[in-house]
Amino acid sequence: MSLGMNPVATLHVLRGHPIRVRVRPRVLFWCLAMLTMRSQQIVAQPAPYHRYRTLDTPHFRVTVPVGLEREGRVAGAAAERAYGQLSKELKPPRGTIDLVVTDDADYSNGYATPLPSNRIVVFATPPVETNSLRLNEDWLALVITHELTHIFHLDRADGLWSLAQHIFGRGPGLFPNSYSPSWVTEGLAVYYESRLTPGGRLKDSEHTLFARAAALEHRLPQLNDLSLGSPVFPGGDGAYAYGSLFIDYLAHTRGDTTIGRFVDAESRDIIPWRLNHQSKDAFGISFKDAFDAWRDSVQRSVGDPVPPLPGWRELTHHGFYALAPRWRTDSTLVYAANDGRTSSAEYELSVRGERQRIGRRNSLGASVPLADGGLLFAQLEYSSASEVRSDLYVERNGTQHRLTKGLRLVQPDVRRDGTIIAVRLAATRSSLLLLDSTGHPRRLVRDGGEDETWSEPRWSPDGSAIAAVHRAHGGSFTLEIIDMATGESRVVDRGPWLISSPAWRANGRSVIYTSEETGIPILVQASVSGPERVRSQRVQEGNGIFTPEVSPSGRQLAAVALRADGYHVGVTGETTREAPVPIALGAPRAAPPIEREALAPGDYHRYSAWRSALPRYWYPVLEQAPNGGLRLGATTSGHDVIGRHVYDLSVATTTKGLYPTASLSYQYAGFRQPYFQLDVSQNYRLEGTLRNGGTTDVVGQLLRRTQSVSLAS
Repeated sequence: MSLGMNPVATLHVLRGHPIRVRVRPRVLFWCLAMLTMRSQQIVAQPAPYHRYRTLDTPHFRVTVPVGLEREGRVAGAAAERAYGQLSKELKPPRGTIDLVVTDDADYSNGYATPLPSNRIVVFATPPVETNSLRLNEDWLALVITHELTHIFHLDRADGLWSLAQHIFGRGPGLFPNSYSPSWVTEGLAVYYESRLTPGGRLKDSEHTLFARAAALEHRLPQLNDLSLGSPVFPGGDGAYAYGSLFIDYLAHTRGDTTIGRFVDAESRDIIPWRLNHQSKDAFGISFKDAFDAWRDSVQRSVGDPVPPLPGWRELTHHGFYALAPRWRTDSTLVYAANDGRTSSAEYELSVRGERQRIGRRNSLGASVPLADGGLLFAQLEYSSASEVRSDLYVERNGTQHRLTKGLRLVQPDVRRDGTIIAVRLAATRSSLLLLDSTGHPRRLVRDGGEDETWSEPRWSPDGSAIAAVHRAHGGSFTLEIIDMATGESRVVDRGPWLISSPAWRANGRSVIYTSEETGIPILVQASVSGPERVRSQRVQEGNGIFTPEVSPSGRQLAAVALRADGYHVGVTGETTREAPVPIALGAPRAAPPIEREALAPGDYHRYSAWRSALPRYWYPVLEQAPNGGLRLGATTSGHDVIGRHVYDLSVATTTKGLYPTASLSYQYAGFRQPYFQLDVSQNYRLEGTLRNGGTTDVVGQLLRRTQSVSLAS
C-alpha cells in the first residue's frame, strides 16, 4: 500500500565530452522515489489546503487536519506500539518519522517513503469494501504497521551506501533496499502486519485463495512473474499475496530471525539486486530454490477442482473481476466487471451467458435495479484535485445522473417504493443512512462510532427490515436484522471472522450470506426468526463462494467463484435442501471498550511545513560549460509532508570565467484553487565563436545570458 508515479529522467553520456549528470531535481526525485513506493494506484493525496495540527511522540510527528485530532492520537499510540514491536525484529530507522492521517479519500489505503525523509500517509476511511483488509482489530493499527514496515525496511543503508549518504544525504537512488522487487517490499509488510497485529491479510482468506485457485488449475506463478505491473490475475495484488505467503513460508521453515538477517544483507550489498546471493546469506537457500519448494508444497496441498456448488454453471469467462451480481429478472443479471484490459463497466448477463455492456463505472460495487429499469450505484469521483469522494448515481438509457453530492455513500440498496439505504463513510467509521428516492437524507438508521462499521445493508422483500453487517471495535462481526419500524435489531450470526454479503430469500424468512469461519468463504443461511443456521455442503473442497444473490422467483442462486484467472459469475438451482441444523450463537467476543483505546498524550501545535521541507540531500552538477570549461555546482529538491510547498534548486559556476547559473522552481498549494508556481533562472548559452578576420584563429566566444522570472497559476 503505497504511492506509484510515472515520471522519466535521463542520464546523458556524451562521447568525447565530460559526463553530463545534471537532471531536473524534482524529476529525478520522483523517478527514483518510485523504487520505494509500492502498491496499488493512488488517486488522492493529503489536501494541502486544509488546516493541519501536529502532535509529537517519541518517534513520530503525527499531523492531522483540524477535526481528526482523536484519530491522530489513536494513530500516534498505534505507531509507537508498532515501532516497539518492529524494533525487536529489524534495525530501527533513523530520525523522526512524519505520519499524516487524513480523510481525503473514500477508500482505504496508505503509502510510505524514505524520501526525502521517512514519512507515512494514511487514509482513515475504514475498509468496508475491501474484504482482505476488513479482518483487523483496529484499521489504523493495521495500516500503520504495514507502512511502518516499509520505513524499517527501506531506510536501511550500510557499507558503501551509508558512506554515500553521509556525503550526499538522503539522495534518491542511495537506498539499497529500495531496489527490492515489489514482492519483497510488500511481502515483508503484509507478513509483519499479520504477525504483529490480531488481523492482517495472512489471517484473512484472500491471499491463500489466490494461491489455491492457481494451484487447482496448475497455474502457480514463477518468482519472476510477481510484479505490481503484472498483466496476469491478480495483477499487482500478486506481489502482495504471493510475496507475503512466501515470506511467511521462509519464516516458518528457516526461522523468524532470518527475515531480519535478509534485510541486513540487502542493505550492505553494493549490487542491490543480487537477491539470490542475499537470500543464501540469510536463509541458506536461494530465493529461486525456496520459491520452487513453496510452489510444490502448495500444489500438493490441493486436490482436483470441484464446482463451488452442486449444479454450478459458470456464465462469465473473461477473468480478472466479475463481481456483485444482481438479478433484474429471473433470466438476466447485472454485474460489475474489469477484465484487466479495458475500463471498469457494468454488464447485463443472461442465464445463457450472453452479455452486453451497459456503461462505464469508476468503482466495482453493485448496481441495484430500479422499478423503472434504471440502475442505482455508487462510484468514486474527484471533488477537488486532492480529494476523491463516493456518491450515488442513477443510470437510465445509457445516461448517468448524479443523485447525491458530498455524502460519501457506498453499497446502496433500494426498496420497491424507491427508498434507499446506503453506507455513509467517515474517518475510522461508517453508518447506515436512509434516503428518499431523490437522494435526500431522511435519518441515520445506525450511527457508527470510533472504529465501528456498518456495511452491506439489504432490504427485506416486504421492505420492513434490513439485513446488515456490523463490525465492532476489536474485530468482532455480527449479521443483524434491523426492524425499520422500531429500530430494534436481532443478531443472527456472530464471530471473530469475516461475515459478508447478506441477501434475502424470496420468502423473507431467511438470509443467505458468506462466512469465513472455516477459513474459506462458504454460504450460510440464517433464519430471521430463530437460531437456525445451515451451511452449504461440499464448498470446503473447492475455493470458496462469494456474494450470493437469490433470483426473484427464488428458484436460482447467482454467486461469484474464484478461479486461477479471476472471479467468475455463475448460477445454480436452489442448493440448501439440507435439514436446518440448530446452532446456538456464540457469546460476543470480548474486546476492550473504545473508551480504553490507547491514545498518544501531549498537546497539538500548529503544523510547521519547514521541518519536513528542508533539503535532505544534494547532488553534484558536472557538465560542459558553453565557454569551453566545466560547469560545477549542486542541486537539491524537497517538499513538505502534505505537499503544500514543493521546490527544486540548482546553482553552478564555471571553471573558466565567472558565469554563474542558477534555477529555482517553487510551487505553493496552500489554497484550494489555484496552485501557484514561481520559476526563476539565469543561464548562459554559446551563441558563436569569434575568429580573427577570415582566419581560423579563435579570439573569443559570444555568450548570451538569459534571466527569466515567471509566475503561473
